[in-house]
Amino acid sequence: MSHSSNSITVDGTSYRKHQKHWYNDGNIIFTVENSAFRVFKSFLIRRSEVMAIVLTVPQPNEPPEDNQGPPNQQSMFDGVPVVSLADPARDFALLLDMILPQTCASPPISSETPWGQLLGLVQIAQKYGVDDVMAQTVAILDGILPTADNDLAVYTGPTDPICIIEWALRCNLPQYLPLAFYYLTTIQWSLHNIDLRTIQRLRPTDQVRIQHGRARLQSEVIKLAVTRWENNCVGCYRPEKGCPSRDRSCWMGYEGKAWDADSNEERWTNLLLHPLEELSKRADDRQAIPLSSICNTCRQEFIDANRRMKRDLRKRLGEIFSLNE
Repeated sequence: MSHSSNSITVDGTSYRKHQKHWYNDGNIIFTVENSAFRVFKSFLIRRSEVMAIVLTVPQPNEPPEDNQGPPNQQSMFDGVPVVSLADPARDFALLLDMILPQTCASPPISSETPWGQLLGLVQIAQKYGVDDVMAQTVAILDGILPTADNDLAVYTGPTDPICIIEWALRCNLPQYLPLAFYYLTTIQWSLHNIDLRTIQRLRPTDQVRIQHGRARLQSEVIKLAVTRWENNCVGCYRPEKGCPSRDRSCWMGYEGKAWDADSNEERWTNLLLHPLEELSKRADDRQAIPLSSICNTCRQEFIDANRRMKRDLRKRLGEIFSLNE
């Protein structure tokens, strides 16, 4: 077994010493993909019960490929045991960043860390039972990924929510599923050059979930929205009570349209195809969609009602996509 200043060779395979986590006085070496990490057992054992088992229980020697002769001896380098891990080197390095003593003031992860790296950290922290690292990372992801009212703009195309669905199912983190399925249901696929194999990464049951969910989503939107005065496309419907302020110039007290005729079709189309986004626009009192001849009282009623509609629809996404089955 040989080595140069930047690499080592173990059992005929060359590994690059990790730039940060190669400590010359470390007492355990991990080979992960094409990288080698030399660290200290004590830090790992204190933070990870799984790693404690891996490093303290004698591992069975592997027999030769031809099953002839004595078992192979455990790999060693420079008198130090070498353990091979089947993890992404990037994820393992980030986990070490989190559990080894910090040498810099800034934390290893933050809301500025690319969320793809955070997904890998959650998965490897869960695998090795480093619960505090997992909890800290999930807390950051909750502020990045769509879970409640988070902006769906974090998804740049279908590949992102598909990645989230695969990851959330593996890690048993269902809070990320409803809006990921919602995005796939409401996205305009024609705007993205996506190969069919992309959607086929999902389980067949999840592919069906998207198709059935689209129909259920539109049905639920219609049920919630059709009785609302602003969604009347004909413009001749008026609630019996009329304007609470009895303002005869307000549409609620006089027959008319909530918005001009050119906007009726656009509003309904957006509501059916992208309901949460459309309701967000309506519920934002800073930029509520312009209404025609509506008094302040009725305008506030419009905002409050659409805010409730958005909340109710969001709560029902799990049922709409049958995520509890």
